[in-house]
Amino acid sequence: ALVQILQHTMTLHDRVVLLSVQIAEVPYVNDEQRCHVDILLDQYYRLQVHFGYMETVDLPTALTHCRSAGQQLVVMEDTHFFLGNASFVAGTHPEMAVWRMKLFLALLNNAQSATGYFQLPSPQVVDMGTRIVLGNPDA
Repeated sequence: ALVQILQHTMTLHDRVVLLSVQIAEVPYVNDEQRCHVDILLDQYYRLQVHFGYMETVDLPTALTHCRSAGQQLVVMEDTHFFLGNASFVAGTHPEMAVWRMKLFLALLNNAQSATGYFQLPSPQVVDMGTRIVLGNPDA
């Protein structure tokens, strides 16, 4: 998503936070271990937010906890979330069985969106998309 923003707008915000959500192999993560921030450059950060596999992923609440734990770089009211989103389409000569491709696309269409899964406020979300063709598009 960051590369697409740079390619299309030729601009970059003053403060950039690269956020990744990681699901741990434990049921629950302690609040003290929820957030980890690395300073990459001046005003460029990497923020890792950890959840246990039994927890509901609620990113706004976790980010509020990060702020209350002393990490002042995330302000929810002024934050915009740029999500990388891929859409898959069937090619003319699929490299996988047609029934598998149809099943994959049906399951993908029924999957919850990243905005809903992370419980992000819709007005603050920008989807940066790319299209991926399954199979050979030129054959």
